[in-house]
Amino acid sequence: MKKLTQCPKHPYIDLDQYCPTHDVSICPFCLKSDHRLCENLTDIISLFQGGCPSENCSELIKVFFNRCNLLQTETMKIANDVHTNNFEVAQDIQLYILTLNDAIEQLERRLSEKHECLISPVNEAIKCAEQMVLSVEKKAIYYDSLFEITTKYGTLKHNIVLQFMTCSLLKALGEHD
Repeated sequence: MKKLTQCPKHPYIDLDQYCPTHDVSICPFCLKSDHRLCENLTDIISLFQGGCPSENCSELIKVFFNRCNLLQTETMKIANDVHTNNFEVAQDIQLYILTLNDAIEQLERRLSEKHECLISPVNEAIKCAEQMVLSVEKKAIYYDSLFEITTKYGTLKHNIVLQFMTCSLLKALGEHD
C-alpha cells in the first residue's frame, strides 16, 4: 500500500516540500524538474516540527470545511445555471418547431391555393367540353332518329332539311375544336 508521504510521480521518494503556487506537495525530483521557478516553497518537516496543536488542526479543519462548502455552493450555482440554460434551450427549440410548423402550414395553404388557381381553368374547360359533347351526342341521337324516320317515311324535302341540320351540327363541332 502506498504511503501518503510518497511522491505520486516518483514512487519510494518521500514528499518534503509544499508548493503554494500549484497547491501540491512535492519531492526533491519534482522540485528540480517542475517547480524550480516557483516561489515561497515550504519545507513540510518544519511545518510540523512543533507538533500539531489541536487548535491549529481544528482551525485547519474549519477552513477546509468552509472551503468545501464554498466550492459546493459554487458547483450548485453552476449546476442550476446549466439546468436553467437547458430549459431555455428546450423552450427555444419548441418555439422554433412551432414556427416551422406554422410556416409549413402557410406554405401548404399557398400551394393549395396556387394549385386551385392553376387547375380551375382546366377543370372549367373540361366541364364545358363535357357539356358540349353531351349536347352533340343528344343532337346526334336526335338526327339519327330523324334520319331513320325520313328514310322510311320522309320526302326529298325532309332529307334536304336533315342534311342541312347535320351540316350545321358538323360546322358547330368544327368551331369548338
